[in-house]
Amino acid sequence: HEGGRIGILNCGHPPPLLLGGGKLRVLETATPSPLLSLAELIGDHYSVDTFEVAPGDLLLLYTDGIAEARARDGEFFPLTDWMSRQSPTPPRELLADLHRDLLRYSRGRLDDDIAALAVRLNGTGDTESP
Repeated sequence: HEGGRIGILNCGHPPPLLLGGGKLRVLETATPSPLLSLAELIGDHYSVDTFEVAPGDLLLLYTDGIAEARARDGEFFPLTDWMSRQSPTPPRELLADLHRDLLRYSRGRLDDDIAALAVRLNGTGDTESP
């Protein structure tokens, strides 16, 4: 990222979430890209979407196993609601809280693989991640 913008190439994962200025944004791609390593094989190309960001924004990238974690009644984990309620914590703490709340929500039954990366953007062009 540079100059208050970040480029995102998404090859089939759920859209990243950006928390900043007290608001949550879902970073939906304008043109979906093919799955990783398939563009050349199927004669397609990858698209990079650009989004405005500010120092202190928190970016959450995650796999579908997180968004599709279920409670006993079958309801999916409300990730966007959960993320919008988070305070500005360091990325490592955010991920620990997310894991704890996923286990609590699913009563310890995470049936799919989960992966997440949280990155706090700062004003120097660097990032802070766990």
